Amino acid sequence: MPNNYHVLITGAGKGIGRATALHLDRLGYHVIAGVRQAADADSLRSEASDRLTTLIFDITQPADIAAALDHARAKCGQEGLYGLVNNAGLVVAAAPLEEMSADQFRYQIEVNLIAQVTVTQAFLPLLRQTKGRVINITSIGSRLYMPFNGAYSASKAGFEAVTDTLRRELLRWGVDVISVLPGTIKTNIWEMTRQRTATMTENLSDEARARYGREMESLDRGLMIFEQAGANPQVVAEKIAHALMVSHPRAHYLVGYDARLFALLLRVFPPRVIDQLLTFVFAVGQRSAEAGR
Repeated sequence: MPNNYHVLITGAGKGIGRATALHLDRLGYHVIAGVRQAADADSLRSEASDRLTTLIFDITQPADIAAALDHARAKCGQEGLYGLVNNAGLVVAAAPLEEMSADQFRYQIEVNLIAQVTVTQAFLPLLRQTKGRVINITSIGSRLYMPFNGAYSASKAGFEAVTDTLRRELLRWGVDVISVLPGTIKTNIWEMTRQRTATMTENLSDEARARYGREMESLDRGLMIFEQAGANPQVVAEKIAHALMVSHPRAHYLVGYDARLFALLLRVFPPRVIDQLLTFVFAVGQRSAEAGR
């Protein structure tokens, strides 16, 4: 039982973050769950023990980061913070890079990369007290670059680079930095991505619609299929708990059969073969989506 082990989780209102907060609470951790909405905080507390506390926390807002740090200091005291789980993130839209605005691309990087670094910087003094661990939730998308997923993949690949760099920089203080790379997980991110993609599709210019309209209209059903095929977020929560508890954690953890399969394919086949394979898979998925409409 991890007595007096305090762990802060961002993006704990739904999906992987919520599953992780409840799982670590059941294991005996003192969980600080960062959420975006009061309703999510109420829902979490209704299912958790009295150890779990919540706070409204937008990782892109400096004032929220400062308030979260004050909350953690008050909660942890001299014991320090043992774990920081950087889980919050989003997909701006599933769209071709050619049609993404600079603002959309910038916001994707801001949330999934820059804000993660800023949060980690803020909490490092508390993590040094315990020689604790930073768990970064990246994605198999950080290695597998699917069509119409470039902005998201860029943000997660950058997060992987940050993870490895931080681990090497913090080694002398005993603070470990680990990445967890989920594959397809059944969370609300798919529905939110579908909504944003539909809005972007509606706003395509005539020229862009001629180039990409057919594919983007088919993405809605494709994203729905991915969601239905996804693994339960609990499998990611259990892997995060393992990374926090095990004496000698790996640097990277792949979660889900599809993540492990894709990682194997990337090791076995050269990039040009992967190009053809993904183009074929994307085309088959598009035809299946169109047939299901």
